[in-house]
Amino acid sequence: MDRLNPELLKLLKPETLRALQQHLEEKQADEQVVVSDKYEAGVSEDFGLSQFWYNQHTSQHLALEALTLGGIADEESKKRVGFISTPSAFRAALNTVTKKNLTNVELYLFEFDRRFERAFPKHFVFFDFNKPLEIPQDLAGTFDFLIADPPYLRPDCHLPMLQTMRFLAKSKDTRLAFCTGATMTGVLYEQGFLPVHFEPQHSSGLANQFRLFTSYESDHSGGQWEAADVEKDSYYIEYLERKKDGQQPAEGVAGASDKDSKTSKQ
Repeated sequence: MDRLNPELLKLLKPETLRALQQHLEEKQADEQVVVSDKYEAGVSEDFGLSQFWYNQHTSQHLALEALTLGGIADEESKKRVGFISTPSAFRAALNTVTKKNLTNVELYLFEFDRRFERAFPKHFVFFDFNKPLEIPQDLAGTFDFLIADPPYLRPDCHLPMLQTMRFLAKSKDTRLAFCTGATMTGVLYEQGFLPVHFEPQHSSGLANQFRLFTSYESDHSGGQWEAADVEKDSYYIEYLERKKDGQQPAEGVAGASDKDSKTSKQ
């Protein structure tokens, strides 16, 4: 309001003044939104870290999933939502929280890339999946919802991240989600996660098929697959065959075929 002439403001009716103030606040929030899929708060994709941002539709979908399932409708209590290696979804959620002035939600971004510490200093927590429990102990058991996008498509990355999520979760019933390659279907299915009927997409058009896996029934994402459908899925069948032969699950490189190896993603 300080950019307007104070003398003119005195002439406005109270309801007009309130409407003007609301308009300016919404405009300011809109200006904070980064609209390019190639950047997150000015942070460009680092292919050396295998960073590939979600497109806007996927970012917004995952943000709404996190905020809704995190309990933002409950205005009586403070809710805490965690995004692990998912800066695109985090940014979309932060935009929503800012624009709607949701004061009962705390958002955290657990991330290895310290550029996001400069972009989001109040929300950033440094995280290395190789050290899954080396995070501030005061955050343990305090989160209402957690979503992760592991940097590598292999069990020795997903399972430590799951350990982190369970460490941060308020209870064993806390809702957890993974956004990751379809090659990880078998690994996550054995941990109690099912794919949902929503397929994440990336702005750079990755060749790998990605899926959203949840530990809960998700109406927002079209509901979970039936267990019988998972057990008929080609990725799951291949996982069982490789496991039987004592092999690691097939890995995938972002932007390449599902058979190649993958480095650090989101």
